[in-house]
Amino acid sequence: MADNLETQAGSGGPFVATDEIGGVHYARSKTGWGAPGVYNDVDAANPLPVQSTSLATLASAVKIEDTPSATGDAGVFMLGVRQDTDAPTAGTDGDYTAIKCDEAGRLKVAVQPAGYPLSTGTITSATSAVPVNVARVSNVMVYVAGTFAGVNFTFEGSLNSTNGTDGNWFAIQAVRTNANTIETTSGVIAAAPAYGWELSVNGLNWFRVRATAWTSGTAAVQIQPGAYATEPIPAAQISGTQPVSGTVTANIGTGSLAAGANAIGDAGIQYRGNATGAASSSNFVASATANPTVIKAGAGRLLGFVLTNNATAVRYVKFHNTASAPAAGTGVVQTYGIPPNGGTITISIPGGLAFGTGIAITTVTGAPASDATAVAANDIVGTFHWA
Repeated sequence: MADNLETQAGSGGPFVATDEIGGVHYARSKTGWGAPGVYNDVDAANPLPVQSTSLATLASAVKIEDTPSATGDAGVFMLGVRQDTDAPTAGTDGDYTAIKCDEAGRLKVAVQPAGYPLSTGTITSATSAVPVNVARVSNVMVYVAGTFAGVNFTFEGSLNSTNGTDGNWFAIQAVRTNANTIETTSGVIAAAPAYGWELSVNGLNWFRVRATAWTSGTAAVQIQPGAYATEPIPAAQISGTQPVSGTVTANIGTGSLAAGANAIGDAGIQYRGNATGAASSSNFVASATANPTVIKAGAGRLLGFVLTNNATAVRYVKFHNTASAPAAGTGVVQTYGIPPNGGTITISIPGGLAFGTGIAITTVTGAPASDATAVAANDIVGTFHWA
């Protein structure tokens, strides 16, 4: 049956456009548009009108790569999911997931270190190598398992390798996990060792374990990259008893010392002797006299002293530059006041206080004048160090 139907069969009337499909006529129509009383055929010159503002808005939201941004650019509003606590996102590997925000609207990022998969490889010859890219890694842990014999390998790093094979390579230090043993090669091992190795690979692009010897079997190399602190390996510390060498040139304590040597005084202060004499020390107990007590009959240096005042008032100690007992208060080089009631002063004189003719001391009750009164017996006690 032909397409199209005559409105009044056999009358020669107008036809209605149809498309006959399986004996059924489906009307054909043309699209037009217009206000009431107006009809416009849709063609290239008269397209079907749509809301142009909406299309323009949609078009403005689409940006082309490298197009400069401008004020007023439109875009698609992006939503994030608020999640106050850290929890895995639902779904499986490869699924689309939501962008998460915290309670303040900040984008949540990972708080734990980056995770890297374990890299593995095998040593089955004297030239085998197991490389791993460590450009974003700080440290690696290495372990070797399997059944093998006579395997020796070296730890190497590269700054310019692009695939773990090319480029320049150099040895790097590894520390055993069970001891402070630092090495650049494993040494010959005949079975899986009871330890692994830790290495700093900070700044390297590639790291590899390269065999230098192999007898038989398969050594399974496991390399675990780690993203943590980028300091040198903390295990590389000196421990145990360390050898000490040198020559002992002085005795420790009071008494005579070799010229120029050191002595440790009663209060733990270090005193140094001079280059021409011996450093000595002398205990002292004050007597009830204003006459000076000679410590050293001859030129020398006062290196320090420890003095205690047992009286209930301040007492003074005067140092005289003389080899014989002078009159009280004459030839004074230095004076020190000592607080009462068990007060103690500890003096160390770096290089020593020089006395040209000798060192003598006087203990008095008042200001260090020639008429000062002598202290009572045992008011002042202590130790002097001189050279």
